Amino acid sequence: MLLNPTDAEPAEYLAENDVPHRFVASGIWQLPMGRRRALSLGRIGNAILGDISVQGIFNLQSGRPVSFGNLYYNGDPSKLKANYNNPDAVFDTSGFYFSDSNAATPATQRTDPRIRLANNVRTFPFRPGLRTAPVSFLDVSLVKTVNFTEDVRLQLRFEAINALNHPVFDRPNVDPTNANFGKSTAQFNLPRNLQLAAKLMF
Repeated sequence: MLLNPTDAEPAEYLAENDVPHRFVASGIWQLPMGRRRALSLGRIGNAILGDISVQGIFNLQSGRPVSFGNLYYNGDPSKLKANYNNPDAVFDTSGFYFSDSNAATPATQRTDPRIRLANNVRTFPFRPGLRTAPVSFLDVSLVKTVNFTEDVRLQLRFEAINALNHPVFDRPNVDPTNANFGKSTAQFNLPRNLQLAAKLMF
């Protein structure tokens, strides 16, 4: 698409949902306890501890590009690198503000109308190191199967979503007129969520 009316040809740029790398691994481990398995615990033991499996799904993916829109920037582009170890200052914001006498305080800087550009031809460049936080989390399930007959089974599930309770910070604020500019104030993924479920199969 043409970024500006004066462009001679369309420009190519990354979409906001670009995810260059994504890795998902899943596995199921059937515990070796129960009837007709390596370790038999007797009738009562097999009824309690037999037919149990552990299941897990691990997700890992790159962060998405952080875009700003049509804004003034007069800083060093090499400083625009995301650091989610400090959610209160994910990236350097100094280059987005003017430093003259008309914008002496942070309050006047944020309300400076010059920050919003309307008639410029150049667009804000995409910075490779400026993406949302990488996503990584592990979901784990403990499944107990109770066999009533050959055709009727009850499955009891204990599930831990984001089992390690690993937080992933959300996209930082990219509005220079906002007091939270450059900060990540929310969590992208769910905190650890424990749930119980039962499923009857016949």
